[in-house]
Amino acid sequence: MRHPFPSVFLAHRTGALALVAFIAALFCPAAQAGQDGVAKSEVALGRTVGNYRLVDQDGRYLPFFKLKGKPVLLSFIYADCPDACPLINQSIAKLLKGMPKGVSSGISVLSVTLDPVDDKPEKLKSYSNEFREFTIWSFVTTDEATLRMMVSDLGFTYEQKDGEIAHMNRLTLLDPSGKVVRHFYGTEFNRSELEGAITTLIEGRTLSDRFTFALDKLMLYCSRYDPAGKTYKVDFKIVAVWGLQFFLILATAVFFLVQRLRRTN
Repeated sequence: MRHPFPSVFLAHRTGALALVAFIAALFCPAAQAGQDGVAKSEVALGRTVGNYRLVDQDGRYLPFFKLKGKPVLLSFIYADCPDACPLINQSIAKLLKGMPKGVSSGISVLSVTLDPVDDKPEKLKSYSNEFREFTIWSFVTTDEATLRMMVSDLGFTYEQKDGEIAHMNRLTLLDPSGKVVRHFYGTEFNRSELEGAITTLIEGRTLSDRFTFALDKLMLYCSRYDPAGKTYKVDFKIVAVWGLQFFLILATAVFFLVQRLRRTN
């Protein structure tokens, strides 16, 4: 690994992630498929990304290092994405509109296409027209080899599936040095949480480390896309049923453990 973590820190992170993944698998039948992706995503925290050669929607060369000096909000999208990408874009636009000018003007926003073959600069320009009021927001493409390296560096997961690109729904925050400091999962993001994290970085303070795969990530595993409302909704019936089963399993294990200890004594 290019950017190794201290062994103790990594051990704690790995152990916590394993616990969350186990609980998620018990709560939601669909969780197993997402465990590896979340693990890969969270391990990317602390990495400093490379100087990738990018091209923006206006056809201008944009080296990644040109963005250094400001925090960067980064998402992966593609122009023909039917559902999640438009939701992520709208959430970013809503965040930028709600942020104080002093905060939004101090960051760069970068949306990287996962389909560099079809998403040429002219297509991205048309795709991004509704967001052109945000001059800090660039929609970029690159060659496939660079995209693969970038995706790997940032711990992102995607795959071609049935003519579409199945991918994580994630927004990543990088500090002014280009280091990955936090991931935000889903298609809607908490403005106060994001604004607080960005403000901390703009002021030159260190963003406190915390695991971003807690309860909200467990709920993400249990979310299903609602095409009518064009959003992701948590299926609380699944959560309740699997939560009850988890409780019963835990209670049974504790009961037999207590009985064994009594017999031993």
